[in-house]
Amino acid sequence: MQISPPVLRYVGLAKHVLRASRHYSTRFGYAHSRCLVFSNFGQPEKVLKLHSYSVPPPYDDIINVKFIASPINPADINQLEGVYPEKPEFTLELGTGDKSAVPGNEGLVEIVSCGSKVNPSIRPGQWAIMSGPNFGTWRTYAQAREANLILIPDKEGLSPIQAATVSVNPSTAYRMLKDFAGLEPGDYFVQNAANSGVGRSAIQIGRLWGLKSINIIRDRPGIEKLKEELRTIGGTEVITEAEAKDRRTMARITGGQPVRLALNCVGGESATNLARILG
Repeated sequence: MQISPPVLRYVGLAKHVLRASRHYSTRFGYAHSRCLVFSNFGQPEKVLKLHSYSVPPPYDDIINVKFIASPINPADINQLEGVYPEKPEFTLELGTGDKSAVPGNEGLVEIVSCGSKVNPSIRPGQWAIMSGPNFGTWRTYAQAREANLILIPDKEGLSPIQAATVSVNPSTAYRMLKDFAGLEPGDYFVQNAANSGVGRSAIQIGRLWGLKSINIIRDRPGIEKLKEELRTIGGTEVITEAEAKDRRTMARITGGQPVRLALNCVGGESATNLARILG
């Protein structure tokens, strides 16, 4: 997906918002949170606004969390535009003049404090990710319930970016490789846009499962560096769209072994070519 320069400005603003990790609180324990909000669907550069609000101390089953990392996925942009099937609820809960929602579906939080009825196994300092969509992750602080969170039991060796991005792209790649064709170690699968987030995840998961991947990318400057990068993370073969059209190239790669699964995220001629490779 290509994001326009105006949207990139808001990507930068989102990064600026989330870098504000200092915990401001009043004498009554209220935390100061900053977020991006929108009240209408449209182009991100036209509908996003910066907003500040207070987060009260937790009570009962409420958990106060601090956002460590909040990815920006194509689906988030589609939600802002109003063209994504899942749509957030617009409310006045954040003290905005109009009913608003915070964008962002994926995020990593740190537990800050817990209400008296929260499960004692949930403690400050633990990491968690969102359990479902539409939480609104483009903010610095929020309140959640246990059902909103999936605790990360052991964060040692995990970077914040790795943890924050596990629920969309890697999960998608996992399901696509697992749910179709009954792939077994040694089987081939082919995919286009192999350098995308899902594509990179499919390469690495496939390698762990003993699968062989044929990874198709668009020709571009510096393509050999990109090819080597994808091979380094486990790609068996990395070729261009033009190379994938050559039957001799494909026969050389597979040695006549059938390719059992194709993953398409481009469409058009590229998808048609994937269908020809299957068999």
